[in-house]
Amino acid sequence: MELLEEFNSNLENLPSDVYYPDDDSYLLSGFVSTLAKGKVLDVGCGNGLQSFSASTNNSVESVLGIDVNLKAIDFCSDFSKKAKIPNCSFKRIDYFDFIKSNQIKFDTILCNPPYLPTEITEKLQGQINEAFDGGIDGRKFIDGFLSTVSNQLTSHGQLLTIASSLSSIDKTIEVLDSLGFTNRILGQKSFFFEKLVCINSVRK
Repeated sequence: MELLEEFNSNLENLPSDVYYPDDDSYLLSGFVSTLAKGKVLDVGCGNGLQSFSASTNNSVESVLGIDVNLKAIDFCSDFSKKAKIPNCSFKRIDYFDFIKSNQIKFDTILCNPPYLPTEITEKLQGQINEAFDGGIDGRKFIDGFLSTVSNQLTSHGQLLTIASSLSSIDKTIEVLDSLGFTNRILGQKSFFFEKLVCINSVRK
């Protein structure tokens, strides 16, 4: 059984407090499996789909997945051991705490961020809220992440990320442009209520 088939079969063991792969997840992972390279950081790794997709690419040296959700980290670590994936590791830590002490430059950073505009009354119970809650305008995490991601990349490193029309695709691209990235939209998926795009941003 191929790794991602085994991953999908293992989703029956996914805790309810961990984000189940959806359209955004699979849109991103399709490009991750072909474009990821070198040292990879998966920010907000959740169920681990992006990390494991990256690990299937022969151009990838290592993958580090980080998340604040302990159940997500335990799920990813257990599957990595079960599937005998030697180049993946996982750590429970907030991204903004991670970058305070990180000394490693990554060739590829992956991120499917929380992008849903969320009122206080719409917050979910438990740690799964972190996977959805983008604050009032959907950009609570996104803007802080984008402003720091360049410093975590090698000189020609790349970001692979998802953007949603619910939290302004144009604004995400404008921010990345202003930070000196070369950006291209790799693919998109549209629904009656939302448009999702996968963006590849390369540091100049």
